Amino acid sequence: LELLCNLDIKNELNSDDIYKHLSFITDFLNDINIKYWLMYGTLLGCIRESNIIEYDYDFDIGIFYEDKDYVFNQFEKLNKFGYSLEYAKGCLYNIENIKNTIFDWRVSYKICFNKIAVGDIYIYIRCEDNYIR
Repeated sequence: LELLCNLDIKNELNSDDIYKHLSFITDFLNDINIKYWLMYGTLLGCIRESNIIEYDYDFDIGIFYEDKDYVFNQFEKLNKFGYSLEYAKGCLYNIENIKNTIFDWRVSYKICFNKIAVGDIYIYIRCEDNYIR
């Protein structure tokens, strides 16, 4: 993972471009048997318009925390296609898990294609009450 310092997340991609990147990444996640879900504007566009929202500039997906390390290790295979994972400085949080152990957790990571942000992966934890947070 690369530290992301000065990336302009607003890009010139259109909804077709974003859909192609989303399809590539979700095909990858399916190939490695990772559960994921659409989120935020991507989910809204899917439900409301059956497409990427015209004015959106990236896609948003969620995965579970327990899958994060495996996904990120496997993601290196996508470098040859121009994809990388990057994170913004300052988005690291200390959280307490259900066993009262403190650990560091990043809420999201940027998916970049040739150094252009095309999507976000958000990391969620399954809680004892069956909610994800």
